[in-house]
Amino acid sequence: MNWDRANKYLQTGANFGILAGLILVGIQILETNRITQAQFNSDALAVTMSSYDLRIGESLPGVWGKASTNLTNLTEEELVILDSYLTREWYRSIRERVLSTEGLST
Repeated sequence: MNWDRANKYLQTGANFGILAGLILVGIQILETNRITQAQFNSDALAVTMSSYDLRIGESLPGVWGKASTNLTNLTEEELVILDSYLTREWYRSIRERVLSTEGLST
C-alpha cells in the first residue's frame, strides 16, 4: 500500500516537472522571438544606413568644413551629402532607440 501511495506522489511530481519544463521552453521561445525581431529591425536599419554611407563617400569632411564656413555657396551635390549624413545619423538614433526599448544594446 505504501508503495502505491509513493508511486502516485512520484508520478504527480514528475508531471509537475514536465509542466514546469514546458512553461520554461515557452518562455525561452518568446524571448528568442523577441531577440530575433530586434535583430531583424536592427539589420534593416543598418542596411538603410549603409545606403546613406554610399552617398556620403569620403567627401564628408570637406563638405562639412565648407558648410561650417560658407553655407550659402554649397552645391546641390554637397547638400545631398550633408542631408545623407544627417539622415544616416537619424536612422542610427532610431536603431539605438529600438534596441534599447527591447532591453538590448548595440
